[in-house]
Amino acid sequence: MRLLPLWDTLLMSHRDKSWTVPLAAERPLVWRKAAYVSSVVLVRGRVVGTWKMQRKGSVLNFELDPLSGWDKAPHLPGFRAEIEAVARHLELEPGVTP
Repeated sequence: MRLLPLWDTLLMSHRDKSWTVPLAAERPLVWRKAAYVSSVVLVRGRVVGTWKMQRKGSVLNFELDPLSGWDKAPHLPGFRAEIEAVARHLELEPGVTP
């Protein structure tokens, strides 16, 4: 699992995006209006959710919006590990996770 940032080149560089977000109804959640590309949770090449972070003092809070490929039992521990790594890199404390 990896957290990809806003406008990640992997998500911007392919014309056919069905391989990373198989359900057409979910693609507008990743590729939004005005060329906005969401931050995504990527598992084995598939987008399973979008994420946002917001700093509040010394805490970095993360918000997860799961997509249809999200499977809480195996994915949540990986998501927690990723947000802890991001917070540690920024020398902040990770906030509450979903």
